Amino acid sequence: MRQYEMAELCFQGPKTEKDWVSVDLKAEIRHADSGETAIVMGFYAGGGNYKIRFLPKHAGAYTVQVSGIVNKTLELNVEKADPGCHGIVRTEGTAFVYEDGTPFHPFGTTVYALISQTDELIEQTMQTLEKAPFNKIRMCVFPKDYDFNHNEPSFYAFEEEEVDEADQIEDTAGAADAVGQAKNTAGAAADTEKTAEKKRKWDPSHPVFPFWDALDRHIARLGRMGIQVDLILFHPYDRWGFDGMGLEKDKTYLDYLIRRLAAFPNVWWSLANEYELCSRSREDWDEIEHFVAERDPYHHLLSCHNIFEIWDAQRPLTTHASIQSKCFWRLNEWREKFRKPVILDECCYEGNIEPFWGSITGKEMSRRFWRCVSTGAYCTHGETFYDDNDVLWWAKGGTLKGESPARIAFCRKIIESLPGHLEGETSFLQRLIPIYSMPEDEKKAAIDRLPESAKKLVLAFLASGSGQAQDFGSSEVVWYGHIGQEVFLRFHDTRPIARDTLELPENKTYRIDVLDTWNMTRETVAGGVSGKYTVMLPGREDMAVLALAE
Repeated sequence: MRQYEMAELCFQGPKTEKDWVSVDLKAEIRHADSGETAIVMGFYAGGGNYKIRFLPKHAGAYTVQVSGIVNKTLELNVEKADPGCHGIVRTEGTAFVYEDGTPFHPFGTTVYALISQTDELIEQTMQTLEKAPFNKIRMCVFPKDYDFNHNEPSFYAFEEEEVDEADQIEDTAGAADAVGQAKNTAGAAADTEKTAEKKRKWDPSHPVFPFWDALDRHIARLGRMGIQVDLILFHPYDRWGFDGMGLEKDKTYLDYLIRRLAAFPNVWWSLANEYELCSRSREDWDEIEHFVAERDPYHHLLSCHNIFEIWDAQRPLTTHASIQSKCFWRLNEWREKFRKPVILDECCYEGNIEPFWGSITGKEMSRRFWRCVSTGAYCTHGETFYDDNDVLWWAKGGTLKGESPARIAFCRKIIESLPGHLEGETSFLQRLIPIYSMPEDEKKAAIDRLPESAKKLVLAFLASGSGQAQDFGSSEVVWYGHIGQEVFLRFHDTRPIARDTLELPENKTYRIDVLDTWNMTRETVAGGVSGKYTVMLPGREDMAVLALAE
């Protein structure tokens, strides 16, 4: 076993037909040199098989004290990590880094119902991902019922519980919507011809082991590709009843999930996709967040994704902001508010379907990545092209058809070549927008701090009304970022300008590169530059200027 790689201990124990989740099996794992100790809960894997998984943070000797169903002491030696294996992704200010301090820049994609597809389609998707530019994927635990995605999975996460005859017909509307549902058996495929006659109730204390075994394999394989799995724990697009199990059953499910998956180094927890639409109260979400964070011995990244109201990433247990929005001009505002990394995990998808959210061009998808990365934020891709077999990447996977992935690969290469993480710079007009919400005394003080030459413009800007000013400020399509005085990046988006005047520090010299983000070219146009310098541009859209300290 090696540092930063999941280690698994297997034991034989009594078979049981009772609760398969709350098993009495745990390990106290102590690293000899550092003295660091972790308590890890074991899980039942079926057939009298019990497992304990742990993730060694250090190389060296470990003592493992196992207790409960099994009682024994083990001495283990963990070898140093393989090159390229960096451990769990953490946050560092508004950026991401691996456990060993290596920078991580997420370039994500979305395949919501990946694990609910046939083996053949999953294999095709995996082969596509091996060649794609993405190092993060958003995907759901539970199957999804939504446009272009109505198929039944091969397995469900748990067995269906027996219900009293009196409870069989509880929700006529729900039953009518449940046409094509199947009664779950451990590993049995769905009977899609049958109309449900009762409200389905699930028994999370009895996991369906083939489902979880497959999930293990998929997460491990994605990890070998260098892909982080942003695992969505709940979502509202559900006809099976997983969205309405109730808080106690939710906790039982989460208990098993964390026992089983927390030792994977490439897992992130996303509490929900579009949490406001789920059948849970704010109090429920508070409890779920605490439950996941407190039971995860490795404290993986944790977020929650919105549809309308952005989840408050200032919450102590939330590690970063996972946002659905197209308001790119607010990226710096969110970073400054949360002081944590910001990912636009949903900002529409490249495709040609009728809904507005699935019909942006590849050029626009590429631009949205550059808007994010240029301001020190991050972006997630999706693709929604009509398909004769209804296999849309964003829903089921398959193959990529769009023009943006190649451009995202170019973007990733540029960003990963930089000596650190970019910090966003807010433009002058955009900095004025928050003044509207200030109390009058703070507003006056903010204006007094401005140069005299700017005050007339600012007063007129503020007098125009918040809506007009918001529109004017957000229409500035130049995106600025820097890394100290080492790097300056300006993405000009849709502006086909012929020149760009930089004002660089006088105390350093810089190399100037011009990037064509659509045609994927990088050209060095000057060196030894400092102070004010004008860069000549070709008058095309999608150009960027990169200044690098020599």
